[in-house]
Amino acid sequence: WLFILISVFLGTCLHFISHFKYYDKLLHFSSPIVLTFLGYGILTYFLENSRSQYPSVWFFMIFGFAFAQMCGVLWEFWEFLCDQFLGLNLQRYLLHGQPLIGRKALLDTMGDLFVNTCGSIIASFYAYLRVKKSTTQYFKNFKIHIH
Repeated sequence: WLFILISVFLGTCLHFISHFKYYDKLLHFSSPIVLTFLGYGILTYFLENSRSQYPSVWFFMIFGFAFAQMCGVLWEFWEFLCDQFLGLNLQRYLLHGQPLIGRKALLDTMGDLFVNTCGSIIASFYAYLRVKKSTTQYFKNFKIHIH
């Protein structure tokens, strides 16, 4: 809920993304934290319905990290497509209406992917510290319930 508040309400509706220079980076840092835990929930859901035993904590760490990274890359594709076909400048390739050249044009996208990686590493590390002895019990807290 907090992420929805900061991204949709504050970022889009109140235009924080336009008024604060690094607001986009805050969103790219916080979303992979949520997505890493969502990855744990998805994995736990499918493991509960299978007959196999729970894998090691490292499998959860890698899956959550990879899930958040994949979502970050897909988001950057979305930004590129919106820029390419709708001229929205989501990747900040224009500065005062002038296109950026070379490395300057890549800085926003690469910065977003770097911050995304940092967020998912921090979420994975936090979960690793919380696991203690029982991988099964900890990750069941993230299980998605579909009715």
